Amino acid sequence: MKIKTPILWISNDLQALWAPLPRLPNTYIWFRVSLKIKKKYSKTEFRLVSTIPYQIFCNGILCGWGPWRGTKRLLWLTLHNLSSCLHLGKNELCLLMHDPAVPSAQRDSIEPWWMGEVVAKYSGSEDLLLASKEDSWLWTKAKEWEANMLQSWYLRNFSECYLMVAKKSNFPSPKPRADWKKPSSYTQSILKDRKVEVTSEAPPLGKLMQPRKYQIISLNRIPLYQKKECNNYYQRLWKRWQSCNGAWYEGWLNSQQIVNPVHYIPPDGKKIKFSGNTWHFYREPLDLSKQRFKKPHIAVLYDFEKHVSGIWHLSLDTKAHATIHILHSETLLPYGELNHGIEDSDCIKVVPGKTQWTGFQQRGTRYVLLVVENALGVEDINFGIISTKYERPLSANINCKDNFLHSALKASKETLSLCLSDGFMDCPGRERAQWVGDSLLSAEVLADLFNDPEPWRRLLLSLVSTSTPGEILPAAIPSSFVDRIPLYDFITVLSAIRYGEHYENKIPSWLIPFLTERIRTYYDYMMPGGLLENVPGRNFQDWTIEYPLTPISTNLLKKWIQSSRPSAKGCYDFLDPRTRGINAVTNAYWLRVLKASKAVAHKANKSALANEFEILWKKGAHSFVELLWDETQGLVHERIPTLGTKFPPSELPNYAALSAGLLSQKQAERVIGNCWNKQKRMIRVLSPYGAKLVIEGLLQYNKLDLAYRYLKSVYSPMLEQGNTLWETFTGGSKVHGWGAYPIWTLWKSISQHG
Repeated sequence: MKIKTPILWISNDLQALWAPLPRLPNTYIWFRVSLKIKKKYSKTEFRLVSTIPYQIFCNGILCGWGPWRGTKRLLWLTLHNLSSCLHLGKNELCLLMHDPAVPSAQRDSIEPWWMGEVVAKYSGSEDLLLASKEDSWLWTKAKEWEANMLQSWYLRNFSECYLMVAKKSNFPSPKPRADWKKPSSYTQSILKDRKVEVTSEAPPLGKLMQPRKYQIISLNRIPLYQKKECNNYYQRLWKRWQSCNGAWYEGWLNSQQIVNPVHYIPPDGKKIKFSGNTWHFYREPLDLSKQRFKKPHIAVLYDFEKHVSGIWHLSLDTKAHATIHILHSETLLPYGELNHGIEDSDCIKVVPGKTQWTGFQQRGTRYVLLVVENALGVEDINFGIISTKYERPLSANINCKDNFLHSALKASKETLSLCLSDGFMDCPGRERAQWVGDSLLSAEVLADLFNDPEPWRRLLLSLVSTSTPGEILPAAIPSSFVDRIPLYDFITVLSAIRYGEHYENKIPSWLIPFLTERIRTYYDYMMPGGLLENVPGRNFQDWTIEYPLTPISTNLLKKWIQSSRPSAKGCYDFLDPRTRGINAVTNAYWLRVLKASKAVAHKANKSALANEFEILWKKGAHSFVELLWDETQGLVHERIPTLGTKFPPSELPNYAALSAGLLSQKQAERVIGNCWNKQKRMIRVLSPYGAKLVIEGLLQYNKLDLAYRYLKSVYSPMLEQGNTLWETFTGGSKVHGWGAYPIWTLWKSISQHG
């Protein structure tokens, strides 16, 4: 099936607009225009190209949003339907734009700007109602978003603080008497050497979901010994992202230091009293507030009763200044405590009046705790989430009679609906970016389960446009992390090949150049025998395994770490020392890429290129078995360090070798027998990434029954506890979309075998 995308004409008189300001971190800009509607139209559409994230407000209603899309070479034209928000007469159209500026904007995007047009359709014709021109739009700085803004929308693990501006409107509005000015403009020549692709539809935007409200009768404080832990935590973040750090402590945010960090914890879940729809706030100070706060406060726990994702919405009526602290969590701990980290918090400062605040980014959660300082003036407060759930029915060809697989596929559908939406945030409770490998695996399942390959195409084309010869692809989009993951390069190539086979009538024009460039990037790390050595970046085994497995002595581990540490100029790699030497998992993926690319080159009649890949694959496959296969143990070694010592076998290198088809049938039987030997502890509960390799490895050698047993053993406990998939199967983690891939892989194989 070939993806069909609409072809639109961008008006010749469009201009790219932006504010003439110095580029500083976390800049928020309002753009405003009046739009007069003289007659009824069947559909009114806002066609928008933007290099930065945005939200669209029409007559005070949030009616569209756009995540970070595109790269320096590729931009996306997004279509937003405004029909339900516009009325006859004068309308006000506002854009709230966010320019993160650093650290990733300098690598991922061009200078901030946007261009667009509003087009009305009727009886097969179109009217151009509005175009982006400097003489029609006005801009002003979003002052209300500047107070202690510590986080770009895409970064993980930073607290956020917003300043709300009171006004009789139901969206975050510009300050009264704002200084409106004319923007700077650029002609369409700004699109030179940049490709503009059209998306099939705008990001999803659903209804406002209202949670249940619970009375909080006490707030407990974790001892101050956590201060050291918090300081170390943010010190690591500072070094890693080279950005500002902050923590929620003593009801305030600080970008310089951590002082007396505090967690607010609701009481025992069994004792929480439900107050019904009529909520009356308690004016008396709670126990801890007498010591912590000088003024009375209130606390409300909201429960959405299941995991939800969307844009946060808060309405408030207060007679005095107040500060609202927000804690959110996907689960409760055994005694009713919110299972959150010190990063799962926000802070909002409000001024007197009625204010309705809409958050700027997607978030995923179930429980939300509001703690309001200076609550004497609060007349009313309500919290909800505007859903961004991906609503689409399952593909008609899904028919599964097995109860376990039926439940697993149903959970996959629900998880993907929550996690992917448009921004491909595979873990909306935590992520602010698209992890490339995770998102590609999720997109492939999405394309088949929902019969919608458009998000997959969009992600692949973004990666193709980002690709630079000789450089490893970024691990995330936007690349807010300085490290690289070679496996994601290989997953990207394999994913692109599968996409072309299933959703294009012929080989896409970009596929051969892309896979050739990706493969040749690694020639600098290739040994004479065809294997890769000392590949930079994260050469990890599994997200849940950050250190070499037993049996390894502590002294030997220290020796490897000291002798194999990356250089100061190299990429950040918290899984050192697995980066160094010949890594089995990395090379298994490398050989899978060579084999698959060889087949594509043959199909495209690129015989010289196919021969090049085939020679490398044969040499590498022979070297892999010769160097990493242990005949005595009947297992594959994890890695051969540069100092000459072999790492002991662990599960994932063996399943990676199986999935690549590198072992003979006899060797494969020994590996599978040893991995399933309980005494050797080679089969464990892994993350979805690890489960993916296990399933692929077993299916490669026709072990369908074992694959089913493994999947059922690790997924069943998780499915019994809810209707979504998690990052790790042991609980206490985050809802995560890529867990659907192993389930989908097994189901497809069972379907093919009848």
